Amino acid sequence: MRYNSYPDSNIPVNVTLNVTVKCSCGNKDVSKDYGLFITYPMRPGENLSSIALATNTSSRLIQMYNPMVNFSAGSGLLYIPGRDKLGNYPPIPTRFIRKKEQKVGANIPASSGQSHSPGPGLSVIHVDKSVEFSYKELAESTSDFSMSNKIGEGGFGAVYYAELRGKKAAIKRMNRQGSAEFLAELRILTHVHHLNLVSLIGYCVERSLFLVYEFIENGNLSQHLRGKDVLPWSTRVQIAMDSARGLEYIHEHTVPLYIHRDVKSANILINKDFHAKIGDFGLAKLVQSGNPTLHSRFVGTFGYMPPEYGRSGVISPKVDVYAFGVVLYELISSKEAIVKEGGVDEPRSLVTLFDEAHSHSNQIEGISRLIDPKLGDNYPLNSVYKMAQLAKACTEKDPQMRPTMKSVVVALMALSSDTI
Repeated sequence: MRYNSYPDSNIPVNVTLNVTVKCSCGNKDVSKDYGLFITYPMRPGENLSSIALATNTSSRLIQMYNPMVNFSAGSGLLYIPGRDKLGNYPPIPTRFIRKKEQKVGANIPASSGQSHSPGPGLSVIHVDKSVEFSYKELAESTSDFSMSNKIGEGGFGAVYYAELRGKKAAIKRMNRQGSAEFLAELRILTHVHHLNLVSLIGYCVERSLFLVYEFIENGNLSQHLRGKDVLPWSTRVQIAMDSARGLEYIHEHTVPLYIHRDVKSANILINKDFHAKIGDFGLAKLVQSGNPTLHSRFVGTFGYMPPEYGRSGVISPKVDVYAFGVVLYELISSKEAIVKEGGVDEPRSLVTLFDEAHSHSNQIEGISRLIDPKLGDNYPLNSVYKMAQLAKACTEKDPQMRPTMKSVVVALMALSSDTI
């Protein structure tokens, strides 16, 4: 079921998902009458009335499916009930037969059969190029989501190791409070593909919300930095480069552009060759072309959020740049973003510690005191100093003073050549 535009062809409509949404507002009589939704990118100067006029849809209906949206924001996506080619609203079908799926991600073949209803209040979702799995298949692949298969825990659920159709996979099981994050990851990772971004294989909406990813063998960067094994300096530089390239891609080369909003060492996954991939896009926001900033509710992880985000809720790609600067400081020191030191009552941010080091009368000496002691003397001081300088630029208080991720990649390429 796909419908790419409204009958009036001059209305800008961007279809990112084929979604049949069951309204969470409690009015089931309305929700079952609308079985097709189209994404509508808001533009500067528009408001609810003009959008309703442009889409030939009632204001009440638009508000119902887009609660708590600022319709005058000038950016963002709306879900608008879509019409079929005859100009009618198609209802939710009693049976929804899936088309043949395309292979994606780890080349796990699509299953055949029908899609399943997730239960009251959840969405029935069909996404091209992603595999829809059954709950039974996911449960069998994880030994019924046993603790022995659990490999991680997040704000909206747990992650399990699975052996699915002969391939290794990671399954994120999300609670219903995470439905917005589920849809965000599904929307983004279905359409955004890069060597340094975690690949989405498929999803399931039976009983709960599930996302199925490629399995990344070596855990996350935070575990490696805080573990007993030593992460060599050259590997740390490579991980920084990989992560920067992944962020540069979503900032510069996708349509629309995206802001991750939760860049941190725990969301940088490490494969068996110690290359890095950015994961967890549940908080990501799209940025319409020509409007690089937007307002957002306060989300993220303390220690990684820039000053302007906490003050005003205004976000831009420079939010990710700031967080990436904190990750660079983590790579140098192996300290956490919020540091609790012996003899100090209040926890301090890693950015504050490095700001003091940069202000030291002997800057190199100040930075040297923060270098991960597990490295011993096995690092080129000049390379560490350059990474610290780059991190300082990324964590400037004024977002306009921070470099773009494209500039960060260029700087890391130069630093990498010095490290070899």
